[in-house]
Amino acid sequence: MIRCLKCMDICEMLEYHGIEIDSLEPQVQIVGFKNNDLKCDKCGEYLEPKEYYFDDEEDVEDFKAKYIDIAAEYLSEKIEYCSHCAGQDLEDCVNTINNNLDNGENEMSYEGMDAYDFLFDQDIPVRYRNDILEKLICNSCGHGGDTYHPKHNPDGGPFEINDRFYTKEEIDHFYGVNYDSLSLLGKQYGIFFSNDDFANFQEYLYSSPLLAYRHTTGTKIFSLLNKIFKDNQEVVWTIQDGAKVYRGRTRKKDIEKLTPDKLWNPPEGEASHGRYNSVGISVLYCCENKEGIPYEIHPKHDEMVDIGEFVVKKNLKLLDVSNLFEMFTGFFSEENVESKAVKKAYLLTNFIRDCCQVIGYHGVRYKGVGKGNYYNYAFFNFKAVDDIDIMANVSAIEYEIVYRRNESKFRNIGLD
Repeated sequence: MIRCLKCMDICEMLEYHGIEIDSLEPQVQIVGFKNNDLKCDKCGEYLEPKEYYFDDEEDVEDFKAKYIDIAAEYLSEKIEYCSHCAGQDLEDCVNTINNNLDNGENEMSYEGMDAYDFLFDQDIPVRYRNDILEKLICNSCGHGGDTYHPKHNPDGGPFEINDRFYTKEEIDHFYGVNYDSLSLLGKQYGIFFSNDDFANFQEYLYSSPLLAYRHTTGTKIFSLLNKIFKDNQEVVWTIQDGAKVYRGRTRKKDIEKLTPDKLWNPPEGEASHGRYNSVGISVLYCCENKEGIPYEIHPKHDEMVDIGEFVVKKNLKLLDVSNLFEMFTGFFSEENVESKAVKKAYLLTNFIRDCCQVIGYHGVRYKGVGKGNYYNYAFFNFKAVDDIDIMANVSAIEYEIVYRRNESKFRNIGLD
């Protein structure tokens, strides 16, 4: 038998990725200048001088297997995250946001690329896609392949065609870290950031959060926030004396309505991990309108929402996070889907809050994720009653969760 490489749909892919044929150690023959009458038995084409060909079927199959292995290894290097690690959190956030869209609003699309499109984009011939897919492995979590590992591949199986792959840039963009914006602002003060600075810092925060100030990037962030506070940059937003904000808490319908003193932030030591507070650190979270509250606290069908009205009694300076970071989804506004007591996604914003408190900010302002365009506030560095006070009247509201195709929303159905 005579079999050429061209009819195996491999040469173009190897050339596309810069993979040398010799790296596959093929058991091939090379057409000489004298035996130019060789013709491939499969495609019927005559072979050119110096062209590779096989004369044994076992060698053909061996070459295919080596090609699949090296292609899978090469392509796996491009899979930085997948649907089984950071991509899963991203997909959960997208689904939550789309479920809360109002009629007529455009659904948010996924970042990343599904496995089928990924293989197509990488110029993998159709006949080899399933075999290569079964050998792909995520660089972040180790999912994929056929080897079980309790940490890196607990599912113990290969990727499926609808799994999605993500780059680090896509994950960072989705979670709102606008490195370009922050870097440009830093350059105004001679403070320079790189993408690697933030990636390394986030990992450091998870392992050593109490030593964040000793990390080079942590020092840079503190210095920048301090300088823009002193210069009163546009990212420093002032909430005016007399402004009204609202805070809601849920309770079971058969429980007595909360009194105003119960609507303040929790006592120190009792707070769970939040976007702008570490475990045990108390922060007063508020919303600029009542309509946004159910989307922030997600009441259940058997719960009422008690809402207190707070009044700001002097001008307070806040860090406007929306001017430092892209306020679109999860990282700075969306409810976190992690079930652990300490949530990794909150550690950077916790550090930002700690910096702001030391510098003298009274809180931060960040965009809400519910229906409409509204902002939330996380207040610290304030005196209850003197700087912010609560009005005597507490509203008790019952919400109905309305489900429609690909969406859900809260409807006010009763006021006490």
